[in-house]
Amino acid sequence: MEFRDMATHRRVGETAGDHTVRMEAVAWSPDGTTLATASRDDTVRLWDAAPANGSARPLRGHRGGVTPVVFSPDGRALTTGGNDCTVRLWDVPAGPASRTLCRK
Repeated sequence: MEFRDMATHRRVGETAGDHTVRMEAVAWSPDGTTLATASRDDTVRLWDAAPANGSARPLRGHRGGVTPVVFSPDGRALTTGGNDCTVRLWDVPAGPASRTLCRK
């Protein structure tokens, strides 16, 4: 599957070879430079929307499919929810989850 910017129709990236199973959710950062994709393969991927780049950076930590992805208004944080009953708050520039909430 190929992603294109809806305004410019520039290629953003492809899921082939990245997510191994179906994507469940996508979200654009507020500034439009990053696309977050969530999948049942337990990963979230951050895509650089620059036309020459189109690369994806994986965020790993969920132990089950990931469904919702939401950027903070300033685009520096990403919240994800997983089928492992966790919600994770990611530091987008750094990558690692800064907080994890679990349901017991």
